[in-house]
Amino acid sequence: MVSSTATTYNDAGLGNCSTYGYAVATLVGSIQSVVSEEVSATPHVADAVVVSTPAGGESWQVGTTHAIIWIPTGCNTTATVSIEYSVNAGASWTSVATVANTGSYSWLVPNTPTADARIRVMWDTVAGISSGVFTITPIAPPTGVTATAGSGRATIQWTASVSESVSGYEIYRGITSGTLSLVGQVGAATTTYVDMGLLNETTYFYAIKTIVGTSASMFSTEVSVMPTAPRLVLIFPNGGETLDGGTVTTATWNSFGEVGN
Repeated sequence: MVSSTATTYNDAGLGNCSTYGYAVATLVGSIQSVVSEEVSATPHVADAVVVSTPAGGESWQVGTTHAIIWIPTGCNTTATVSIEYSVNAGASWTSVATVANTGSYSWLVPNTPTADARIRVMWDTVAGISSGVFTITPIAPPTGVTATAGSGRATIQWTASVSESVSGYEIYRGITSGTLSLVGQVGAATTTYVDMGLLNETTYFYAIKTIVGTSASMFSTEVSVMPTAPRLVLIFPNGGETLDGGTVTTATWNSFGEVGN
């Protein structure tokens, strides 16, 4: 109730996004008039989006999954949002997905390493952008790669990648340095690969990639190896010696490659 001279009433404490109906009646003493025509109003706050994760400063590795989290305000919370990412602090944007406005999305980090990543969530005509840049870190290739020659084969060994969520390794081979093709794959727990069926006396080049999900690292350091046929080189006697009959002489030799007993 307001005074007889008032023509305004402020109804506080209402819930946003709910519609309320109003009508006014005149009161003279204890007698009330017929109520006025009914009107309605829907309290609301302006539509807005706040990206809370990533907030800036995070390091997210290529190939791993992280939650993008945003807080929508306003009444149109059933709408969809468009999620985008930038690798240049917001100078340009690449689409991630269009999803329901639930406030969270699981993002598979793409193979675009950068120290200037940002996330943008767009809802109708408003957009929220992560408040600071974060880092997309590359997948680390394995280290300590070595190649050991055998007859018609090479044994490749390496030290496991320090990256998280490694799913395996790809082995690449070529006969020209820098021109390599995939020849094998192994699981994350394996750090050795034996490449069979090679030509002896031919130089082969190898490098390894770390795999995380559907993404791969850069090549490891390249190594080379030359498979060699097994052979013996006699050192003594090797011709020209005079040996006494009936005496015991020790023969000596060097072996190369894989030589059986």
